[in-house]
Amino acid sequence: MRSYNIVIMSETTYAIETRGLRKVYGDHVAVDGLDMHVPRGGVHGFLGPNGAGKTTTIRLLLGLTEPTAGTMDILGRAVPEALPEAIAHVGAIVESPKFFGGFSARLNLELCADAVGLPHSAVDRVLEETGLTARANDKFKTFSLGMKQRMAVAGALLKDPEILIFDEPTNGLDPGGIVEIREAIRDLGEAGRTVLVSSHILSEIEQMCDTVTIVAKGRVLAEGKVTDFTGSVMHILDIGMRDLPSGQEVLRQAGLTVHRGGDHLVVEGYEEPEQVVYYLAQQGLYPNHVVARRPDLESIFLDLTDGIGQVGEMAINTPGVASGDQARRSAAQAKAANAGASAKRGPGAPPRPARGASADTPPSTTAQRSAGASPRGER
Repeated sequence: MRSYNIVIMSETTYAIETRGLRKVYGDHVAVDGLDMHVPRGGVHGFLGPNGAGKTTTIRLLLGLTEPTAGTMDILGRAVPEALPEAIAHVGAIVESPKFFGGFSARLNLELCADAVGLPHSAVDRVLEETGLTARANDKFKTFSLGMKQRMAVAGALLKDPEILIFDEPTNGLDPGGIVEIREAIRDLGEAGRTVLVSSHILSEIEQMCDTVTIVAKGRVLAEGKVTDFTGSVMHILDIGMRDLPSGQEVLRQAGLTVHRGGDHLVVEGYEEPEQVVYYLAQQGLYPNHVVARRPDLESIFLDLTDGIGQVGEMAINTPGVASGDQARRSAAQAKAANAGASAKRGPGAPPRPARGASADTPPSTTAQRSAGASPRGER
């Protein structure tokens, strides 16, 4: 089995950290012992299906609701105890942007600046930073959905915060708008800001983010660098053939990690398709196709959340949170175990061991929050 080097970051590297975070509404557990670590600088994805607890976690971090249990730190400051001090360094978009449709972009942002006691000079800065300078005097209602979302980003940037928190920022956008926001977020991360982005859109997280936390049912399944999940070391082979059960057993006896993937076999952590074909041909089994690919975040996410009761427990009950490689391997092993194929005698010749391991609404409350104003006692 291949060994894995996991880099454990010290607490001083975290912009946001939660420990045992829990939120219960009546009989509903929205967040269930969440341990999340967001490094300083770059874009961190907060990935999970709808109802996974992402928005609740963000509301907890922003002081919009109080935790049932657990602790939270933002830039080393305890929340909610030191919320005013912490929130001074945070800009956030939690809801859809709300601005006066008949007012210009500049006037809307000036109203936001007034609401949090900032000079109007900050408006010029954020218009430039979000690429809206040329449209500064145009009415908000003439903007595309993507530009409206960029306006919200501009509002969140007014205080020049160190941390930006965006909850599902591409929701409802057309492809052009998604590209606009993706590029804006990437630029913010590359400029040294810490950006926490929640989403259930896997491809967006993969294209935007440097690191990721994957959650389901209020619990962390895995977290780490995106490249740890989709790195080039672990490969996947998709193998099509007539007799899938026999092929699966031959490859298992050859020491490979293999499971059924619908109408084909999936071999994980192996880089030599020609050797796989050899194992099968030795037993009179001939593939009709072999496709080598690298795992993407979507396939890993679906593996982790497939049969969440079992796979989720596997990831959580191991010491610490599963890293990218560990999570991928655990999900594959769970699938293989669920296949339930009984072991048979292997082929006669000893196989070579496998490599790899197993609209006109005033910009009041929401706009002020986008500008980073300290929220008050909402549920």
